[in-house]
Amino acid sequence: MLFAAGCSAPQVAPVETLATPIAGPSPTAQPAAAASSPAGEARPTIIPSATAIAPTATPLGGPRPAGVAVAPNAPRVLLQPMTHEYETWNNCAPVTAEMVLSFFGIHRTQAQIAPILRPNPKNFSVRLDQIGTFLTGYGLQAHPLVGGTLELLKQFASNGIPVVTEDQLSLQEDYGHFRVVRGYDDAAGVIILGDSYYGPENRLPYNLYSELWKRHDYAFMPVYRPSQAAIVQAILGARFDASTNDAAASAAARQMVAANPSDAFAWLDLGQDLFQQGEFGPAISAWQRARAGPLTPRTLWYTIWPAAAYNHLGQYTQALAVTTVPLAGDPNNAAALLQKGLAERALGRGAPARADLAQAIAIDPSLAGAAA
Repeated sequence: MLFAAGCSAPQVAPVETLATPIAGPSPTAQPAAAASSPAGEARPTIIPSATAIAPTATPLGGPRPAGVAVAPNAPRVLLQPMTHEYETWNNCAPVTAEMVLSFFGIHRTQAQIAPILRPNPKNFSVRLDQIGTFLTGYGLQAHPLVGGTLELLKQFASNGIPVVTEDQLSLQEDYGHFRVVRGYDDAAGVIILGDSYYGPENRLPYNLYSELWKRHDYAFMPVYRPSQAAIVQAILGARFDASTNDAAASAAARQMVAANPSDAFAWLDLGQDLFQQGEFGPAISAWQRARAGPLTPRTLWYTIWPAAAYNHLGQYTQALAVTTVPLAGDPNNAAALLQKGLAERALGRGAPARADLAQAIAIDPSLAGAAA
């Protein structure tokens, strides 16, 4: 994925304006105890990491395979147990991985995980699929996709499956951020998140979280045991297939831009979805519409796919222009260096191309194949 490839967090907790989350202390503070339900309030359904599941009706993606038992959505859910640490600088990805592992009874710390997810200290970025690859090393399965919905998050939580999401930290702080969806409460209208910055049970109103999540194309990744694979496939239906999912995501993004043509982030989502489908010309058209709207400054740090699209179209000067912004903020942005090097190579600039491609691979070895 060439969007939102990083995770950085500010040192001062932001204040929301659309709606106010239950914010935890700063990343350097000690975690607070999890809040308990007030007297008389119904407590959430606690779904432990090993729970018998009962069958329910037709999923979002089509008919369920015969014999697959999928639980109906409960009114409120909280996945337990899940340990928590407040992140040190730029460590939301390691803490997110730590939280997920703890749900499955595997205990690691961010100090142990960070050098694996980011072996090069110059690399400030971690992709969602890289978190997934790390988790599969512990015998789990992970399925990164875009175009998620709140209904999907609820279905996974109701079936004891945590989901890693990629979103924007807050309305005021436009850093990319990873969190773990560990539940929800329909009566309160909140999603419950394991959050390395805000705390172990950060509760965000549905409308606020949808806005933050939209800014990273509703990226999501269910993480599950191999024995739960059939349930995940049943919940996703046809969308379990990545290309089918991308088509569904682009269709939803088209509906968003039709409903609100001035929504720059909806155009950006549409562009990425079209890029993933190999529709490079239409993707660039959507990108240009997004640029005409009010994107946040750091959004351009994370948005590398337009450079790749321009490279595919043979528009190498435009590709170089896209990489200027992310590299100005982070000279070691490996994805941007990759696209810059590819454009330079196509333009016959051999020496700078080799230097940029070598630097990209040194920072993120997973890019070696793309640089060949």
